[in-house]
Amino acid sequence: MLNAQHHNFVGLFGGIDFKIINALELMSEYDGLHSNCGLRLKLFDHISLLGGFLQYKYLSGGAAVNFQL
Repeated sequence: MLNAQHHNFVGLFGGIDFKIINALELMSEYDGLHSNCGLRLKLFDHISLLGGFLQYKYLSGGAAVNFQL
């Protein structure tokens, strides 16, 4: 039994993404309670920008730099 204050992923959950063009992805997921959606834009093969809506109400975003060692 989990004694966590918040229980994530209780019930059915999953996600899907569609690559619209080579550098742009549309994403959607269901976490067992809420649906979320977002876009990912990949620039120069190393930079990713992410924007999304949590529960289709709250704006979120992020950025990442990727490289191989």
